[in-house]
Amino acid sequence: MIETRVSGKNVMVFKNEDKGFPIYKASMGKKNKDGTGYDNAYKELKFKKGVELNNKDIINITNGFDTFRQWEKDGKKFYTWYYMILDFELVSSNEEETETIEDNFSAIEEDVPF
Repeated sequence: MIETRVSGKNVMVFKNEDKGFPIYKASMGKKNKDGTGYDNAYKELKFKKGVELNNKDIINITNGFDTFRQWEKDGKKFYTWYYMILDFELVSSNEEETETIEDNFSAIEEDVPF
């Protein structure tokens, strides 16, 4: 049996949702054969239950493996390859910043001469 261990530094995680469930992916790229740009592909990432990441968070993967899941549609079987991530470190979070107004300030609703 072939075993593949997964690790990686500064991996950007892309997050989408499908039917209310998060779907995480990582991008892999390589230079085009003609050297004019890059070709990109995405591979699905799965995490332990309870792990939640933001879109474009950056992680260091310390332990994971390559696996697949089987599913059916219209009587046909399909397979999706993905990385199962067991351990990782969050390098940076892409939490959206929210603006807050201090309690001691209020909006000025009159014309100000300056």
